[in-house]
Amino acid sequence: VECYPETDEVVQRFKLDHEITGQKRLPAITAGDGYVFVGTIPDSGLNGGAVTSYNTTTGEYRWKRHIVQDQSPISLAYHDGIVYCGMSRSGGDGAQVVAGSALIAAYDYQKDEVLATLDVRDHIKGLASPVGNIYGVTADPNVAENGRIWAIVSETLFCFTFDKETKKFDVQEVISFNKSLYSTTSAVNRQAKTLYFD
Repeated sequence: VECYPETDEVVQRFKLDHEITGQKRLPAITAGDGYVFVGTIPDSGLNGGAVTSYNTTTGEYRWKRHIVQDQSPISLAYHDGIVYCGMSRSGGDGAQVVAGSALIAAYDYQKDEVLATLDVRDHIKGLASPVGNIYGVTADPNVAENGRIWAIVSETLFCFTFDKETKKFDVQEVISFNKSLYSTTSAVNRQAKTLYFD
Protein backbone atom coordinates (compact mmCIF):
# COMPACT_ATOMS: atom_id res chain seq x y z
CA VAL A 1 0.00 0.00 0.00
CA GLU A 2 1.36 3.37 -1.02
CA CYS A 3 1.26 6.02 1.70
CA TYR A 4 1.48 9.76 1.30
CA PRO A 5 3.13 12.00 3.90
CA GLU A 6 1.03 14.31 6.01
CA THR A 7 0.38 17.75 4.53
CA ASP A 8 3.31 20.06 5.15
CA GLU A 9 2.46 23.03 7.37
CA VAL A 10 3.61 25.55 4.72
CA VAL A 11 1.45 23.94 2.05
CA GLN A 12 -1.55 23.86 4.35
CA ARG A 13 -1.10 27.52 5.30
CA PHE A 14 -0.83 28.45 1.62
CA LYS A 15 -4.15 26.73 0.97
CA LEU A 16 -5.93 28.29 3.92
CA ASP A 17 -4.71 31.79 3.15
CA HIS A 18 -5.99 31.49 -0.38
CA GLU A 19 -9.40 30.65 1.01
CA ILE A 20 -9.22 33.85 3.07
CA THR A 21 -8.19 36.01 0.10
CA GLY A 22 -11.23 34.99 -1.91
CA GLN A 23 -9.27 33.20 -4.64
CA LYS A 24 -10.69 29.90 -5.83
CA ARG A 25 -9.26 28.42 -9.04
CA LEU A 26 -5.62 28.10 -10.15
CA PRO A 27 -5.42 28.14 -13.97
CA ALA A 28 -1.78 29.18 -14.38
CA ILE A 29 1.65 28.33 -13.00
CA THR A 30 5.25 29.11 -13.92
CA ALA A 31 8.58 29.12 -12.13
CA GLY A 32 11.91 30.92 -12.11
CA ASP A 33 14.68 32.19 -9.88
CA GLY A 34 13.73 29.84 -7.03
CA TYR A 35 10.08 30.90 -7.05
CA VAL A 36 6.83 29.35 -8.16
CA PHE A 37 4.22 31.79 -9.46
CA VAL A 38 0.54 30.88 -9.43
CA GLY A 39 -2.30 32.77 -11.11
CA THR A 40 -5.74 32.51 -9.55
CA ILE A 41 -9.36 33.30 -10.41
CA PRO A 42 -11.49 34.67 -7.57
CA ASP A 43 -14.49 33.11 -5.85
CA SER A 44 -17.93 33.02 -7.45
CA GLY A 45 -19.36 36.45 -8.10
CA LEU A 46 -16.03 38.28 -7.61
CA ASN A 47 -13.64 40.00 -10.00
CA GLY A 48 -9.90 40.48 -9.59
CA GLY A 49 -7.64 37.46 -9.68
CA ALA A 50 -4.20 37.33 -8.06
CA VAL A 51 -0.60 36.25 -8.62
CA THR A 52 1.08 34.46 -5.73
CA SER A 53 4.89 34.35 -5.53
CA TYR A 54 6.09 31.32 -3.53
CA ASN A 55 9.74 31.11 -2.43
CA THR A 56 10.69 27.44 -2.68
CA THR A 57 13.69 27.90 -0.37
CA THR A 58 12.11 29.75 2.55
CA GLY A 59 8.48 28.72 2.14
CA GLU A 60 7.43 32.37 2.23
CA TYR A 61 4.91 33.75 -0.20
CA ARG A 62 3.01 36.88 -1.02
CA TRP A 63 0.18 37.62 -3.34
CA LYS A 64 -1.00 40.56 -5.42
CA ARG A 65 -4.60 40.93 -6.46
CA HIS A 66 -5.79 43.07 -9.41
CA ILE A 67 -2.58 42.82 -11.44
CA VAL A 68 -4.91 44.44 -13.95
CA GLN A 69 -8.01 45.92 -12.31
CA ASP A 70 -10.88 43.39 -12.21
CA GLN A 71 -9.05 40.91 -14.50
CA SER A 72 -7.68 37.45 -13.70
CA PRO A 73 -4.27 36.00 -14.67
CA ILE A 74 -4.97 32.82 -16.66
CA SER A 75 -1.50 32.29 -18.16
CA LEU A 76 1.97 33.12 -16.82
CA ALA A 77 5.58 33.13 -18.02
CA TYR A 78 8.75 34.11 -16.16
CA HIS A 79 11.83 35.78 -17.63
CA ASP A 80 14.59 37.88 -16.07
CA GLY A 81 12.79 38.93 -12.91
CA ILE A 82 9.47 39.64 -14.64
CA VAL A 83 6.29 37.56 -14.54
CA TYR A 84 4.26 38.07 -17.72
CA CYS A 85 0.55 37.67 -17.06
CA GLY A 86 -2.01 36.89 -19.73
CA MET A 87 -5.29 38.20 -18.36
CA SER A 88 -8.98 37.36 -18.67
CA ARG A 89 -11.83 39.86 -18.42
CA SER A 90 -13.81 37.25 -16.54
CA GLY A 91 -13.86 36.69 -12.81
CA GLY A 92 -15.33 33.92 -10.68
CA ASP A 93 -18.42 31.98 -11.76
CA GLY A 94 -21.38 34.31 -12.15
CA ALA A 95 -19.37 37.51 -11.78
CA GLN A 96 -20.52 40.43 -13.91
CA VAL A 97 -17.76 41.41 -16.33
CA VAL A 98 -16.69 44.98 -15.56
CA ALA A 99 -13.13 45.02 -16.93
CA GLY A 100 -12.07 46.41 -20.28
CA SER A 101 -10.21 44.41 -22.92
CA ALA A 102 -7.92 41.67 -21.59
CA LEU A 103 -4.29 42.80 -21.33
CA ILE A 104 -0.82 41.40 -20.80
CA ALA A 105 0.92 42.69 -17.68
CA ALA A 106 4.64 42.82 -16.89
CA TYR A 107 4.81 42.20 -13.13
CA ASP A 108 8.04 42.76 -11.18
CA TYR A 109 7.45 40.34 -8.32
CA GLN A 110 10.44 41.58 -6.29
CA LYS A 111 9.16 45.16 -6.24
CA ASP A 112 5.54 43.94 -6.17
CA GLU A 113 4.84 46.34 -9.02
CA VAL A 114 3.16 46.14 -12.40
CA LEU A 115 5.65 47.85 -14.72
CA ALA A 116 3.45 48.10 -17.81
CA THR A 117 0.50 46.56 -19.63
CA LEU A 118 0.05 45.65 -23.28
CA ASP A 119 -3.22 46.04 -25.18
CA VAL A 120 -2.75 43.74 -28.16
CA ARG A 121 -5.42 45.62 -30.12
CA ASP A 122 -2.88 48.44 -30.50
CA HIS A 123 -0.55 46.08 -32.39
CA ILE A 124 -2.75 43.46 -34.03
CA LYS A 125 -5.42 45.05 -36.18
CA GLY A 126 -8.66 43.20 -36.85
CA LEU A 127 -9.16 41.55 -33.45
CA ALA A 128 -12.61 41.46 -31.89
CA SER A 129 -13.00 44.18 -29.28
CA PRO A 130 -12.90 43.84 -26.40
CA VAL A 131 -10.46 40.93 -26.21
CA GLY A 132 -11.75 38.36 -23.73
CA ASN A 133 -8.67 36.30 -22.88
CA ILE A 134 -4.91 36.10 -23.41
CA TYR A 135 -3.86 32.44 -23.36
CA GLY A 136 -0.69 30.40 -23.40
CA VAL A 137 1.87 33.00 -22.32
CA THR A 138 5.22 31.22 -22.50
CA ALA A 139 8.90 32.07 -22.74
CA ASP A 140 10.77 31.31 -25.96
CA PRO A 141 13.13 28.30 -25.51
CA ASN A 142 15.92 30.65 -26.66
CA VAL A 143 14.80 33.30 -24.19
CA ALA A 144 18.36 33.84 -22.92
CA GLU A 145 19.29 35.05 -26.39
CA ASN A 146 16.35 37.17 -27.41
CA GLY A 147 13.93 37.54 -24.48
CA ARG A 148 10.86 36.75 -26.60
CA ILE A 149 7.56 35.83 -24.98
CA TRP A 150 4.77 34.11 -26.93
CA ALA A 151 1.03 34.26 -26.31
CA ILE A 152 -2.32 33.52 -27.97
CA VAL A 153 -5.22 35.89 -28.50
CA SER A 154 -8.33 34.77 -30.34
CA GLU A 155 -6.98 32.56 -33.17
CA THR A 156 -3.68 34.39 -33.29
CA LEU A 157 -0.21 33.52 -32.02
CA PHE A 158 2.12 36.44 -31.39
CA CYS A 159 5.41 37.20 -29.71
CA PHE A 160 6.80 40.25 -27.96
CA THR A 161 9.76 41.51 -26.00
CA PHE A 162 9.77 43.87 -23.02
CA ASP A 163 12.39 46.49 -22.22
CA LYS A 164 12.68 46.90 -18.45
CA GLU A 165 14.50 50.22 -18.80
CA THR A 166 11.90 51.94 -20.96
CA LYS A 167 9.01 49.75 -19.73
CA LYS A 168 7.85 49.24 -23.30
CA PHE A 169 6.57 46.20 -25.16
CA ASP A 170 7.49 45.41 -28.76
CA VAL A 171 5.16 43.04 -30.63
CA GLN A 172 7.42 41.30 -33.14
CA GLU A 173 5.58 38.54 -34.94
CA VAL A 174 1.95 37.64 -35.53
CA ILE A 175 0.64 34.37 -36.94
CA SER A 176 -3.07 33.93 -37.62
CA PHE A 177 -4.61 30.45 -37.46
CA ASN A 178 -7.75 31.30 -39.41
CA LYS A 179 -8.59 32.91 -42.74
CA SER A 180 -8.53 36.45 -41.38
CA LEU A 181 -5.29 38.19 -42.23
CA TYR A 182 -4.41 40.40 -39.30
CA SER A 183 -1.89 43.18 -39.62
CA THR A 184 0.65 44.28 -37.04
CA THR A 185 2.39 47.54 -36.25
CA SER A 186 5.67 45.71 -35.66
CA ALA A 187 8.72 47.08 -37.43
CA VAL A 188 10.04 43.53 -37.66
CA ASN A 189 7.08 41.99 -39.46
CA ARG A 190 4.61 44.47 -40.94
CA GLN A 191 2.17 41.87 -42.21
CA ALA A 192 0.92 38.86 -40.28
CA LYS A 193 1.52 35.35 -41.50
CA THR A 194 -1.56 33.21 -41.93
CA LEU A 195 -1.82 29.43 -41.50
CA TYR A 196 -4.99 27.60 -42.56
CA PHE A 197 -6.17 24.53 -40.68
CA ASP A 198 -9.52 23.74 -42.29
